[in-house]
Amino acid sequence: MYFDLKKAHIYKALIFDKLFSVSLLRFASIIFVSLGILAGSAYLFTQQQNLLWSIITKFVPEDALVLLKNTDTQPLKDYADEYAQNLESYSATYEIASFAAPIFEPYFWVAIFYILSPIGASFLFVNIFFEFYLKKTIARDPKNLAGFLDYDSAFVMNNAITISNRLKENEISTDSLFIGIVDYEPSEIIFMRLGVSPKHLKKLLADSLGLNWSLLSKFSLYGKKNLSEDLMNLLVRANETRVKENRDHISVTDFLAPLFDLNPIFKQLVIDQDLDKTDLTTLSAWHEGNKARIDSKKRFWRIQNLIKSPPIGAEWTYGYPLTLTNFTRDITLPIKKSGKEIPMVNREKELAEMQQILAQHNNANILLVGEAGVGKRTIVAKLAEKTYGGKTEQQLNYKKILELDITLATSSSKYRGDIVNTLTELLKEAARVGNIILFIRDLQNFVGESEGLGKVDITGVLIPYLQSSQLQIIATTDSVGYHKHIANNSAVATSFSKINVEELGKIEVFKIIADMAVEIEAKSELFFTYGAMKTVVDDADKFISQAPFPEKGITLLHEVAGYVQAQRRALVTTQDVHEVITKKTNIPLGAISASEKKKLINLAEEMHKEIVGQEKAVSVVVQALQRLRSGLAKEGKPAGVFLFVGPTGVGKTLTAKMLAKHYFGSETRMIRFDMSEYQNKDSVDTLIGSLELNQPGRLITAVRDNPFSVLLLDEVEKAHPDILNLFLQVFDEGWITDAFGKKIRFDQNIIIATSNAAANYIREMVRQGIDPSMQKEKVVDVFVSESYFRPEFLNRFDEIVIFHPLTRDHIRKIADILIHKLVKRLEEKGYYYKPDEDAIDYISNVGFDPQFGARPMNRAIQDKIETVIARKILEGTVKKGRDFTLKVEEIE
Repeated sequence: MYFDLKKAHIYKALIFDKLFSVSLLRFASIIFVSLGILAGSAYLFTQQQNLLWSIITKFVPEDALVLLKNTDTQPLKDYADEYAQNLESYSATYEIASFAAPIFEPYFWVAIFYILSPIGASFLFVNIFFEFYLKKTIARDPKNLAGFLDYDSAFVMNNAITISNRLKENEISTDSLFIGIVDYEPSEIIFMRLGVSPKHLKKLLADSLGLNWSLLSKFSLYGKKNLSEDLMNLLVRANETRVKENRDHISVTDFLAPLFDLNPIFKQLVIDQDLDKTDLTTLSAWHEGNKARIDSKKRFWRIQNLIKSPPIGAEWTYGYPLTLTNFTRDITLPIKKSGKEIPMVNREKELAEMQQILAQHNNANILLVGEAGVGKRTIVAKLAEKTYGGKTEQQLNYKKILELDITLATSSSKYRGDIVNTLTELLKEAARVGNIILFIRDLQNFVGESEGLGKVDITGVLIPYLQSSQLQIIATTDSVGYHKHIANNSAVATSFSKINVEELGKIEVFKIIADMAVEIEAKSELFFTYGAMKTVVDDADKFISQAPFPEKGITLLHEVAGYVQAQRRALVTTQDVHEVITKKTNIPLGAISASEKKKLINLAEEMHKEIVGQEKAVSVVVQALQRLRSGLAKEGKPAGVFLFVGPTGVGKTLTAKMLAKHYFGSETRMIRFDMSEYQNKDSVDTLIGSLELNQPGRLITAVRDNPFSVLLLDEVEKAHPDILNLFLQVFDEGWITDAFGKKIRFDQNIIIATSNAAANYIREMVRQGIDPSMQKEKVVDVFVSESYFRPEFLNRFDEIVIFHPLTRDHIRKIADILIHKLVKRLEEKGYYYKPDEDAIDYISNVGFDPQFGARPMNRAIQDKIETVIARKILEGTVKKGRDFTLKVEEIE
């Protein structure tokens, strides 16, 4: 492969543009063609005026007006007077026009038309020649990479050659190409999508390379110069992208991904926008696809643009639905009004299957099964567009798809008999018309037992039409509705061909979001960066679980647009998306603020103010949180999964609670499950929900409502083995599917499981002077040998943290912490308690139990101190605003 721009066909377009300035030629063609049209219009106008004057003066001669004025009939006299006045006025106008001749003579405008029109047509022909021949990519030599360049990329390469000469480079470098792209005005939109203003970019390059932009020539014809090895490598890789995407040309955007690898300045620029090479590839593919669609629409003469509506009279062979129009909506109506195509991504398989089913003679009814928000109605609308335009199977062309509003139809009558009669009449009329396909949304609401307002069982009405070839019906439902109401009704289920509509992936959703962002831009002053569009998809995927893709992505996009508009700004960035998500979920996203940095740095210190003697436990959870907030946590997995083991009362649950309090914002941000309540196999339904009972699961509901939280599984060893198997997937993959088929994510949760298993073994190790944390393998062996946990369950934890039994010194510190908490509570009430050191020692002795650790401490404080203070307040010996203390003998 080699590169020689001068030998490429596209080089002719560069020369032509340099010599004749195509933009001026284009402007001239518009001006001269417009003036020619105006001259022709003026000719027709003056010709019409002359004809009218001839008719006026010849059709009613002057002696006829005299006779009319002398008649005895008053109406004729009035008419003659009015006509004479009009004739006099018009005559005066015509005399003035004649005085200004020759511009009011038809032949003057004919001459102007014949002069201007050929000139305008010539300019127009030159523009057509340039646009559709010279600018066309024609690779005469498949080994010359320059032959595959489109006009924009060829212009940029020529720019790079010129700039390289100005920089006095020995070879044309990737720096020159980068500058050439920046200096090409049509490329500005690409950098704006990346979130970089052209002005800032030029300053960056000026500072990095010592450029003086005013000295750079905008254009000069190609000069012979060798390409650097990196630049040649870049062109080869750009050509590989062209081949991979099955395009006939290399575009400017094809340069971006390889430029990321081969130019340090551009690479750092992209990284500074929190993007990478994959993002450049995605942006390039979307940009090219969008550009191709726009170019296709501009070429109105193409057959696909001309044939967008059915032929005149296509519906005349069918009947007209008189009653049906009152209870249905024509899905093709928006298409007819706007003329725009319905965008659809990655649904070709479902669409093809629908056309195949509807083309059958028997059982030609379709049931689309998928969660609300996956795009079932969009698929039906796309099918309606194709049938309306005659682009489907021959049997389906020009058919109408009408959405039947069953709720409206049933609400028009009070009695069931009347409802049945109304629906029967509607279906009968649809069948009689002959070119109608009925569309019924949420079929589960109208089949089987009715549950709720506006729901009625229409099975008996539907079955005769479903089982015949008189009428075709498309219906939708969700997976729960299908299994609960439809699957068990064999007459209904077998009458439909079922098509599953799965949730779209992130790649497909990005295309939808990007196209919708462009539509929003067209209707407002907003501009979405690529990073913002990407983050809409990523954040919706991570943090919104109440709806599937693409609905949750589309909803978030509109919320972000509204948020930015409310702030009277135009540029939509990644940070805007993060701020909207933070407002919706209270999950801190985006740039870490100074206060949050301080909180993360000092988190261990703050937790140690209330947690005594468990340094390792505090350290591992703090480190996990720091990884999560810094963006270094494992993608798609929980922020941290830990197993806290040790005797009861040593601070395992307290550590989880303090983490929720000091970072997640409140102790209520800890979701606690007592796993001793889930010892039966049936407990699985309690956690993930039951389809049969139509009940959501406790775990699913809690995590969905609090996605940013600590999930505490207390005494996990007591749970049923099937429950532990359930959490294997949560720990490993970061998500779980509930009984209703909905995915719940745990990647913003820190999961802490606690266990008292092997507590006696740990105590014995401490009694013998052995540090249990240094003998973790032995503790794990006990877990396995005594069948507390299986090895595969233990392997899912990021860390197994062994909590030490508390010593007397630890208990003394805990007593001091808890008593000073009581001091603060009393101060809020106006009482000032000054704890006595001897009293604290007494409480630490009374509140310690080797079996239960510090757990009895709270009760000891309550019984020995709070009760005495309450009695003294009632007696009046302790008063507000005054200090007081308690001696040991008062609380014994």
